[in-house]
Amino acid sequence: MSDIAAISINDVKLNPQELAELIAAIKDGTISGKIGKQLLAKGGTVQGMIKGKDLITDPVEMEKMVMKVFSKSPKQLEQYRSGRTKLQGFFYWPGNETVKRQSKPCFT
Repeated sequence: MSDIAAISINDVKLNPQELAELIAAIKDGTISGKIGKQLLAKGGTVQGMIKGKDLITDPVEMEKMVMKVFSKSPKQLEQYRSGRTKLQGFFYWPGNETVKRQSKPCFT
């Protein structure tokens, strides 16, 4: 299901309120469009999807995870701070591996 246009209105498993919550959650960055597509096809609520995927939505929790990743790679952090911005990807994957969870799209 790579294209949202491939979903027929008859295939949407959400009621009007759930659809409105889905649109709002994508718009405010709580979930990504990719997760939204899954919800469209499978049904359920945005909060149920967040709990089911164990998404990080708390900024304080995300900050703790980021600081943990940074503390494990001080040399790369210093290089990044010195202008080697291509190292940004270096920190992304260890972050996911550290907590084995996904984060709110606006955090990443």
